[in-house]
Amino acid sequence: MNKALLAAILIVMLLLAGCAQPPGETPAPALPMPELPPRLAWDFYPNGLTRDNLLARLPDAVQKTGHIMSDETWSGTIHVTGDVQVDPGVTLTIEAGTLVLVAARSDDQHSGHRSSIDQFNPKDPPFEGEQRVEFWVQGSLIVRGTAEEPVIFTSDAMTPQNDDWGKLLFDHGSRVEITRAIIEFVRVIGIASPDVVIRQSILRNMMEAVVIGSIGPEANRQAVFELTPVLTQNYIYNTGRHAVTVRSGAPTISHNVIRARLDMNTTGWEQGALALDFPTCATIHHNYLDGGQPRPYRGEIFGEYYEFTEPHGFVMAGICNFTFEYNTVMGSPVAVIGHAGPWSLEHNNIIPVPSPWYSCRGEHG
Repeated sequence: MNKALLAAILIVMLLLAGCAQPPGETPAPALPMPELPPRLAWDFYPNGLTRDNLLARLPDAVQKTGHIMSDETWSGTIHVTGDVQVDPGVTLTIEAGTLVLVAARSDDQHSGHRSSIDQFNPKDPPFEGEQRVEFWVQGSLIVRGTAEEPVIFTSDAMTPQNDDWGKLLFDHGSRVEITRAIIEFVRVIGIASPDVVIRQSILRNMMEAVVIGSIGPEANRQAVFELTPVLTQNYIYNTGRHAVTVRSGAPTISHNVIRARLDMNTTGWEQGALALDFPTCATIHHNYLDGGQPRPYRGEIFGEYYEFTEPHGFVMAGICNFTFEYNTVMGSPVAVIGHAGPWSLEHNNIIPVPSPWYSCRGEHG
């Protein structure tokens, strides 16, 4: 980084005093240019697997639908034909190499509801709950994939789409541990439990995003320290909206490759690799974040929504530290955008380094 550019960045940081670094501190210089991770195709499967040979296993599948009311272990090929609910106190274990094929745009439980158009993403079609499978975990879900035999959750359609099945939801009291899985063609993955770890997995081809925290007004009332899921060593890509959205809590997001888009064309305005609402006390470090090409509404890697801007949200935003360190950020004219509050924003690579690379919502500070 040349001296003139460093000076310009320092001037911007000083102008944003109280929003960025604490008084008297200067940002550390960026790390050396890292090697960029490869892009994965939207239909990549490891070990020579193809979609055709996955679907060829459908005739041998065991059908599952409805409530799971006692402990179960899944292996082989499973065909989920309707909403599945893992009840409180029940553990569902999915063994290495299991293929879970989910009915596309069909639900034999005929439950759920139709949601209205999202005003923030008006190009998204409404959610049709009666025609989409929802996989709802209230108890425990243990997924035990390996590098040689990952667990695969996918649509049963020959030509799948990014909302073939509706939702994968981890409720507040659930316990979830997912290792070496591929999860795709689900509209949204929702995490509302502190006891969730997703590691070494591929999450992709979703209309919406991975969403951490409650959705709706209750998000602001959720204690920020209680929601502590972990996303680590994952490849998350080809999703609509922001690839990961943190609505509340104190998650740890580390050592992931997160790319906003590959070829998605059906989503609304918001777009980027990572977005935060307040309150959040997230720790985000050692990630590669690629926001893709900017869009007219908002093109930054780091973003904010406006649903949760009640005053008590700002109070909660100031009671804990937000950490954003050792990340590589690219694909955006504004790398990071945020509110006032205690921040640790150091040792990040911004590719290319724009000026300014940081923006503060001063009206909220």
